[in-house]
Amino acid sequence: AAGDGDLYVINPDDAPPSVPANVRAMAVGDSQIDVTWNASSDPESGIQFYQIYRNGKAFDTSADSTYSDTHLSGHKSYTYEVSAVNWESLESGRSNPIRATVDE
Repeated sequence: AAGDGDLYVINPDDAPPSVPANVRAMAVGDSQIDVTWNASSDPESGIQFYQIYRNGKAFDTSADSTYSDTHLSGHKSYTYEVSAVNWESLESGRSNPIRATVDE
C-alpha cells in the first residue's frame, strides 16, 4: 500500500495556475507591441508556459512574463489576453483583455 510519502503521486496537481495579473501592452515603434504581466503561481507543479491570445484567439506562447508581438500593421488596435499553463497542462483563466494600438 502507498504510504504518506507517495501523496503527490496519489494526488497529482489538479489545480490550474493563478491568472496572470496586471497585464500591460505598449506599442514600440510602428510594428511591435510588447506585452508584460505579473508572473502566475502554481505551487504544485509550476508554470510551464504562458498562452498569449491576440484578438480572442490563441496566438503564441511565452516562457516568461513578457512577450513581443512583431510585424504588426500600423493604425490597428490589438487586444491581448494571457493565461498560464502548468506542467500538468492545466490552463488558468484568461487575464483581463488589454488593448494597444500600433502607431503610424
